Amino acid sequence: MQANVVKKTRYFETTWFMWISLIIFPPLGLILLWRQGRYSKKKRITISIVALVYFVLPIIISTTVKLPLFNDHSELVSAFNISKKELNVSNEIMKVSKNGNVKTFKIDEDITLIENLDENGQIHELIMIGQGEGIDITTSLALLVGMTNTELSNVEIGDVLKELRFFDKDFKYDKNETELEVNTIRYNLKYDQTQGVIFSISKVN
Repeated sequence: MQANVVKKTRYFETTWFMWISLIIFPPLGLILLWRQGRYSKKKRITISIVALVYFVLPIIISTTVKLPLFNDHSELVSAFNISKKELNVSNEIMKVSKNGNVKTFKIDEDITLIENLDENGQIHELIMIGQGEGIDITTSLALLVGMTNTELSNVEIGDVLKELRFFDKDFKYDKNETELEVNTIRYNLKYDQTQGVIFSISKVN
């Protein structure tokens, strides 16, 4: 008597696992789709195209779309005021003016902040230019780091300035510059004899 042998279907050979894989991790789903051969070649090609677009499109978008620092000026002002309160500094936003895609204002009598805007009014870069006293520059830098990296503590903000070598008296800012990335934010610090301290902030994609 010949025994009837029933082959047990393993879970990765099932249709439901293939479709879940196509949704969660398309490369694996595509391997299963073609290995199982459940559908006609034309249908498998169609499914493959849809799965590849579904998988690749978010990657393309994330690498081509540049995220803003702030969605608009009012959001910047809100972040400014929160950071100002937490750091207990006296800076104020004043003398705001706009020219095309650039908005300029002061946060101290000798310290100017420049917003570079896109066509939607989103802020993609902040540039601080300062020629004031050392303490005014220090508090302004700390304020800007705090408002663009809200999760940092006051001590950690100080550490950022240290890593930028702001307190390093031997560093030649007129000849060199320092750059640091913290939590998707890029900081760049340099010195120009005519303009003073130049501190730029942008988003890292």
